[in-house]
Amino acid sequence: MAVNAKWFSGARAGLEEIFGGSANLASYKHPEDDSASARCWQRYLVQGPDELVRRIVAGMNTFVNWELPGSVTIEIGEVTGSEGAEQMTLLVQVAQPPGRQDTKALQQLTVDRLFSVAGPGLRVKERWTNIDGVRKSDGGGQVLYRNLLPLYHELRVERITLDAKGMGAYVWATYGFVPVSDGEWVKVTAQIKQRLEPDLATSVSADTKTWIDENRVAIESAAKSALPGFGAALSGRKAAEWTVTETDREARKSLAEAFLSGLGSQAEESLSGFTSEDVIYAFLESLMPELVDRLKKEVVAPLLSVAGDRAWQLRTWWRGHRTPPPPEVAEGTLKQIAGLLDRQDAPAMWDLATLAADPGARGIISSMLQLLAPVWAGEVLLSTPATRGYQMFRKRIGYVD
Repeated sequence: MAVNAKWFSGARAGLEEIFGGSANLASYKHPEDDSASARCWQRYLVQGPDELVRRIVAGMNTFVNWELPGSVTIEIGEVTGSEGAEQMTLLVQVAQPPGRQDTKALQQLTVDRLFSVAGPGLRVKERWTNIDGVRKSDGGGQVLYRNLLPLYHELRVERITLDAKGMGAYVWATYGFVPVSDGEWVKVTAQIKQRLEPDLATSVSADTKTWIDENRVAIESAAKSALPGFGAALSGRKAAEWTVTETDREARKSLAEAFLSGLGSQAEESLSGFTSEDVIYAFLESLMPELVDRLKKEVVAPLLSVAGDRAWQLRTWWRGHRTPPPPEVAEGTLKQIAGLLDRQDAPAMWDLATLAADPGARGIISSMLQLLAPVWAGEVLLSTPATRGYQMFRKRIGYVD
């Protein structure tokens, strides 16, 4: 295939024009004009780099200010792989205005793409997309993808892939991206479910503090009743192990200490010679068996009964991870989310993203995917007939043929 003698270098003038002059184009890096990279680019990407970049950034100056000296970087990577399996990268990046101090992002705009040959068409890896517009903060992503989608169709791109993480784990789900396999989805949900599993000891301890406050009078009354026989019980006591579990240890310790406080300082002093705290707690519990039974029945047992319920786990996590407490989520919504997390098929991500369109579910799903999900490999197939993911993608970006 004959290659334009200045396929890459000849695009500089056009790139300078796009971004308002040569002073704004800080860097334009590209392979040699007469190279395998040029042949690959001309064969699969067809148009010159300046025309391709022009189409990518059309209208983006509404959001991004690239009329800054030295603000724009364009980089085209060398082709790698053998013929029929080549891949090349394109980076378009616009720097922040001078003096900007926030750390939200390093750039106003980053569009970093890996084009790889896949049969007769291409695949595109979204290596990095960032639109931190300084002129307008919202809507830049939709404009960018409305520019990209018809371009991808012309280039016969069959799928878009990316690695979703952090905020992107939620955002890309709403753009119709689904994990690349059922196994990838299972990996995501396994980590979410593991992180949702409650620290029962902490939950029991927290509920016990409330329970002790509510039963302060009963505890003091029990201590007052036990005090006359305290000395005899102490001298006649039999050594006994304190039989507790990891879940209720701290809760029962809190109850024993509240009871001991009710007995008074003299009783507390008489126990100072004990060699083990566990021996002290076992003895104190022998003086208040009814209170111990009530604690187990009213605090520990109810928590244990719901600990494996995914909806309860979701509600507990949602209430506990934000201050002030977030809005309540309807029980039916929690059960829907829980059911999706227990599915084994990747399209469950589409259902989760669809459910997030409900304002009552958006907050918990967004936070759950951002904070609990691992990095996951996602994709959208640009196939005919349109996949559900592609339909969601078009709707999200407001694309109309």
